[in-house]
Amino acid sequence: MSIINIVVNLEKVKADKWDAIKAKREHVKAGGVKVGTKWFHSDIESRVQHLGLKDKARDLLAAGGALTDRLQVGGADIQWKTQNGTLIYITAQMAFDIVAAVGVLDAQAHLAAETHKATMEASAEPAAYDFSTGWPITYAG
Repeated sequence: MSIINIVVNLEKVKADKWDAIKAKREHVKAGGVKVGTKWFHSDIESRVQHLGLKDKARDLLAAGGALTDRLQVGGADIQWKTQNGTLIYITAQMAFDIVAAVGVLDAQAHLAAETHKATMEASAEPAAYDFSTGWPITYAG
């Protein structure tokens, strides 16, 4: 095999491994976030809903409400299903905390992926590089 073929093959191996690391990162980002004692979904749809809760929390506070007040829709307190299936009421503070926790998860997952990428690319055997450790903790339920 020529040196060109070896280099091309090595770059393909690294690109494939990087794709696997990115897939793991996205899986972790969708694995949930812990706020207090509860785990909340962090998939794309849930993230959009969390931002809506944060908007409601801001509106509540602007209207003179407190961080401990429950958020409402149509005059009814919002109950939210957590990852273990229990329902809880959402306060303004909890809405802010969920969005903040998702931001931390994203930052940690990004850092883990970039660290794995650099280590894999420096490895003598990138195809054998194990990137299964060092990721943020997600819901295991």
